[in-house]
Amino acid sequence: MSISRIAESIKGSKNAVLDKLAAQLSGAGKIVIDLSKGELGISPPDGFLKNAAKAVTAGVNGYTETIRLPNLRDLVAEYANHKYEVEVGCDEIAITAGAKPALYSIALALINPGDEFIILVPYWSTFPEQVILAGGVPRMIDPGPEGVPAIDDIRRAVTARTKAILVNSPNNPTGLVYPDSLVRAIVDLAASECTFVIFDQSYYSLRYTDEMRSSFVAQTRGYDRAIIVDSFSKAWALTGWRIGYVCASRAIISLIKSIQTHINSSPNCVTQFALL
Repeated sequence: MSISRIAESIKGSKNAVLDKLAAQLSGAGKIVIDLSKGELGISPPDGFLKNAAKAVTAGVNGYTETIRLPNLRDLVAEYANHKYEVEVGCDEIAITAGAKPALYSIALALINPGDEFIILVPYWSTFPEQVILAGGVPRMIDPGPEGVPAIDDIRRAVTARTKAILVNSPNNPTGLVYPDSLVRAIVDLAASECTFVIFDQSYYSLRYTDEMRSSFVAQTRGYDRAIIVDSFSKAWALTGWRIGYVCASRAIISLIKSIQTHINSSPNCVTQFALL
């Protein structure tokens, strides 16, 4: 029986494997500190939980519009503008079922067979697998001695097939925050090469120093090939509720909307109502 070579070539999430191992060890009476999946040890905000319960009681139980509950995109646009010091409108927002589907929809929206995504090492294990699933080729850039990649190494990796540079800061798994100067250089490089730059900002709210007092994403203001991916999982301890969003140009948001209609129709309706 012939099966998909692409599906065969990807690796399952290491988080899932480690999570299963942690459960087995815990079940055997071992004391386990599990840092594998980024689960917060706090509960979601009370207001969110109360509104979720209210939605269930009110019978909120149907599809919403593909990339939003009415009015939710407006509020998320305000939230993103305040958080990242950017200027996006509600038509530049797509509500998604977390950051992972957001990133996969972006890959599907951008990649033609053989197109390359530059990924900075170390990286979240899902990044290259999603690129491969979309028919692309991940290009890894190793870090220097300080854990930060050199802009010259990134520049040398850019080819005619480069479609995007993916920046994850604060970084998963190390927590490293990239210097503003590097991010500015990456944005300038992307602009000069007409390449997309994607910011995975899922860990932006978990900062314990004065670093990133202002958002380096603000440096992309006016660059229509900049894409921001964010999640409420870490910011508000909503990992299991599956809710996130994308900030991008209207053209990219339109593509994400079309893709999402065929993957999960719409994000969870109760989660959207509680978030609104």
